[in-house]
Amino acid sequence: MPRILKRPMFNRGGSSNQGIMDGLVDRTGFNEGTSPFTDERTAADVEAITGAMNKFAPVPKTRLPIGQFGAGLMAGKGFGDSAADAYGSFVTADDKRRAAMAGRTSSAVSTSLNQQIAERNARLKKAGTSNMQKDFSDDRKYFELYKEYTKEAKNQYSKNIRQLYPANMAEFASKIQGNANRSKEGQEFIAQVVGVVPNDIKSGDARFDYGKMNAGGIYFHPGLKVFVERVPATDDQPGELVTYNPYTFQEIKRQPFN
Repeated sequence: MPRILKRPMFNRGGSSNQGIMDGLVDRTGFNEGTSPFTDERTAADVEAITGAMNKFAPVPKTRLPIGQFGAGLMAGKGFGDSAADAYGSFVTADDKRRAAMAGRTSSAVSTSLNQQIAERNARLKKAGTSNMQKDFSDDRKYFELYKEYTKEAKNQYSKNIRQLYPANMAEFASKIQGNANRSKEGQEFIAQVVGVVPNDIKSGDARFDYGKMNAGGIYFHPGLKVFVERVPATDDQPGELVTYNPYTFQEIKRQPFN
């Protein structure tokens, strides 16, 4: 079976074919020598990328909910109850801020690793030692993957996300990723893709759980054939769910999500 989809940098322990990564298969191309990644390069890239994000699009600091504390006192609540309510609100807001910062770091790491892979493959190709399959078009990849994903499952309860959405999952692994890798904008965008939207398959249907997505990470939704991102709430703005066109990477719409 073609092994083109799973990105090694997203492995965080356990099997990569479980949970949100169900349906992704091994990627080839790293059997010629040592790892293409270096700690020094990755650390420098992450520092530069997150530094730029924090400078030009800083995540607001968590503010002390003094107003809420005062309102509690004025409403007749005791000092202890008012303080407890205010502290709870502070912790919730600070957790969301920390999640947003963690999402930025994860995105920066992915971008760095993807760039190092691209540079390594370019060097191999220039040296005439690339082991990438030539003349293996996106259409051919799609055909092979679709054929694999449409193999009959043992029963409706043993289906995975690929078998439930064979056409869209095959398109994601071939045409969508192939298109993304042809431009710098696409490479930067696809580097932020964590995997498939977390889902639970029961009785042949998939239930997608946006709440389990990492804040700031981008996921592919095989049912809608779009990319989805969960933007956490801040002190100034509510949480949102953003969808993107899989080929142009342009934002399609935003909708409230808590």
